[in-house]
Amino acid sequence: MKKPFKLTTREMVEIAILIAIAIVLDIAGIKIVHASFTMVPLFIIAYRHGFVKSIIAICFIYSFVTVLTDGWSVNFISLLLDYVLGYGSICLAALFSKKIFNESSKHYQNILWMELSILIASVLRVGFSTISGVVVWETPWLASFLDNLLIYVGWDCLLALIVMPLLYYPLGRLFKQYPISK
Repeated sequence: MKKPFKLTTREMVEIAILIAIAIVLDIAGIKIVHASFTMVPLFIIAYRHGFVKSIIAICFIYSFVTVLTDGWSVNFISLLLDYVLGYGSICLAALFSKKIFNESSKHYQNILWMELSILIASVLRVGFSTISGVVVWETPWLASFLDNLLIYVGWDCLLALIVMPLLYYPLGRLFKQYPISK
């Protein structure tokens, strides 16, 4: 028998704080080159809370608030590709969480799993943004891909690839001290 979906008050508060941090990082424009730290709290949500809870948090709540603050969504296709599916690709990192925070494995292997999960999510996010550029803005495929890779999304993904492994040990301690049922 399947366990019923459960979201505790502590989980809701933690998710809300991480989403608020991601939004502040996005709005405040704290950037290195074109890279924003926005994806870091979103990956933490995915790793800590699992696939289903991160879909609710990232695909629906974060995407909705970001659309309101950005004002970039031109139409439904742009909303779906750039926000819901683009940021939603980060939720796939949750599928790697047990491999990443596995105490019986070597730490370097766990960090490699983390990097792989971030890379897969990043490729999908760039892909969805590229498709959006082609469909919504009628940009040629190569130009849309290069714009997203070199100007918009790629830098955020690169920064997440660098910062998240640095947070591996603190996140591991957090998982031990405050476990969450997924």
